[in-house]
Amino acid sequence: MIDVCYNNLEFEDEWICPVEEFRQISTIENINKTLEYNGILTMNIIHKSKDINLHQELLELYKTVFKHCELASDNNYRMKNQILTCFNSKQGFHSASNYNKILSKYSDYVSWI
Repeated sequence: MIDVCYNNLEFEDEWICPVEEFRQISTIENINKTLEYNGILTMNIIHKSKDINLHQELLELYKTVFKHCELASDNNYRMKNQILTCFNSKQGFHSASNYNKILSKYSDYVSWI
């Protein structure tokens, strides 16, 4: 789980999580190289903007490096918090699907921020 966020919400960047370096293709490629073949990346995604397409743009960026990526929402869109899950293997798919089912089942009980 990668949770790299700015601590200062007054920061001018519209993104809170992930920080700028984790929105760069070179960093994403390095993350992919360090994961085992069956490894799964999960990352908090939070931004201050009203543009809900930012999540999708980040998803598409990560999809250029990983074979499979998806977003899971906390069903409470006030802070626009989602979880990005990426993986390269079929085993990763089954684990990520189970993770997202569990996440959606208990999202009303989870305190995101």
